[in-house]
Amino acid sequence: MRTTTHKTPSRVLGCLLCAIGVAAFAQPHEVELKLQCRASVSAVELRVTLRNIGGTDTAIVLGTSVGNGQTYVADSLELDVKRDNGGVIEIFRPTVAHIFGRIDPWIVTLPAASEFTFARPLGSYFSSAGEPLTIGRNGIDVRLRLIRRTEARFGGELVGADLVKVHVGELQTEWLRVPDACGVG
Repeated sequence: MRTTTHKTPSRVLGCLLCAIGVAAFAQPHEVELKLQCRASVSAVELRVTLRNIGGTDTAIVLGTSVGNGQTYVADSLELDVKRDNGGVIEIFRPTVAHIFGRIDPWIVTLPAASEFTFARPLGSYFSSAGEPLTIGRNGIDVRLRLIRRTEARFGGELVGADLVKVHVGELQTEWLRVPDACGVG
């Protein structure tokens, strides 16, 4: 007795399942970047929130872990600042003065429907000339941008080799008026 098999339906089914798997894996990660501030008598603090609003787990390379995790610097973030001088945008970034020990990527994992929040004083952002950010009399407008670096300065064995699924693309917040939009705390 001889049995005949029809390979065409199984081939079509195999291609269909493969396409569904690739489409699910290739879904864009939906991540939101939010900026808030809190003002006290002595300082203004910026609160940064990364929220995964999608259904896929992802990770964000937020910056640099220095000295085996002793210091974390969110140097993938840039703060755009507009003062009342014609709308010129200045760029400020967080920095660390001295580096001792290892330098690794600061990777924040964001499972589906989760968020990560951290706070930094406004004075911890510096211009390219090394000047700390100050508010001035009339206040300032600030916007935060998460920049995805294309080069693997460090951690290429984790991020570049696709061992960690990392969000690709840039994120940006709305403009925020400091200190007018800051809560008191």
